[in-house]
Amino acid sequence: MEPISHLIDFGEKVRNIRKNLDMSQIEFYKYLFPESDSSEEAIKKKMHNMQNIK
Repeated sequence: MEPISHLIDFGEKVRNIRKNLDMSQIEFYKYLFPESDSSEEAIKKKMHNMQNIK
C-alpha cells in the first residue's frame, strides 16, 4: 500500500465523521480547534484541503 492511499483514507474518514455528526465544515473545524481564530473562508479552505488531501 502506497503512502498516498493512507492520506486518501484519512480524508474520507474526516468527511464521513463530520457528516455522521451532521456538522458543517466550519462547525467541525471549530469542534476540533476551539481556540482557532481563523475566518470562515480560511476554515472552509482548510477543511476542503484536508478532506481532499491537497
